[in-house]
Amino acid sequence: MATSQDTVSSGLPPSDWMAELPEKLHTWPLMKLAIPGSHNSATFGIDPKAECAPDAPTNVANSVRVPVLGEAVRAVCRAWSVCQKLDFRQQLESGIRYFDLRISTKPGSEDFYFVHTLYGPKLSEMLESVSSYLSEHRKEVVLLDLNHFYGMEEEHHAMLLSLLTSHFGEKLMPCGDPRQVTLRHMWDLDKQVLVFYQHDLASSFTEVWPASSIIAPWANTPHEEQCLQFLSQRFDQPQPDHFVVCQGILSPTPSHFLNVSSSLESMVCRFRPRIYSWISQRAATHPYSLNIVMVDFAQGGDFVQRVLSLNLTRAEAK
Repeated sequence: MATSQDTVSSGLPPSDWMAELPEKLHTWPLMKLAIPGSHNSATFGIDPKAECAPDAPTNVANSVRVPVLGEAVRAVCRAWSVCQKLDFRQQLESGIRYFDLRISTKPGSEDFYFVHTLYGPKLSEMLESVSSYLSEHRKEVVLLDLNHFYGMEEEHHAMLLSLLTSHFGEKLMPCGDPRQVTLRHMWDLDKQVLVFYQHDLASSFTEVWPASSIIAPWANTPHEEQCLQFLSQRFDQPQPDHFVVCQGILSPTPSHFLNVSSSLESMVCRFRPRIYSWISQRAATHPYSLNIVMVDFAQGGDFVQRVLSLNLTRAEAK
């Protein structure tokens, strides 16, 4: 069994790991595969000089507008808002296949932006990166989960859904029975993208998957032991027949923001050995319990290889 100090290698090339999975797994539903994901995937591009986004608490947004104080508050916000260091292309090359996305409108702009307290990159950056990567890696599949929306009316959702469906076009895997969505099936249909759109208007677009097709149990705690207990209790049980996200993350409280010498990254670094060990232990105790696994700063350590190794355990089982 792997320990927190072990280095795990699945033997699968991160940039093409889906193509290189054992043939047995090609016909398994995607919801039965172990898929590495990143939490708040677009926060690598948080702008340290940006105004607060609509998801920012009112007191934070007001403080940022105060001369002198605002600059310091913005720096603290960024320290606790950035959850990833790698850009979209780099994440894909490292093996990440699930992206957790929060999106917003921006006053004075017709573009859509990714946000987490502050504004991050434009949606177009993600669309271009994913499309370019998939055109070069024709057997890789990407799952895009748009699950938080800010500053958006129904007309904005209609625009965004139309943009997503027109951009990816025939590459989109339409909504259906998740038990039938396998790599082999998607390869045969030349499909490479699943979009989960967690808003009621998604039901009008057959090309995207609604909120009911994916769940993401959340521990919502800054405490390591509580998080691990929550995950064990939740994922020791049989999983439902849809996509399930394991959130291997800690959630800071407002009091954490008062510690200007700390950051989300330092919190994650302390937790990393324990959550990585927990993931690896699944191979021995509950080898089929994890589907999508996401963490903060997914480039750290051997996260991707630990998740991918779960697939090899499943392939070797009788």
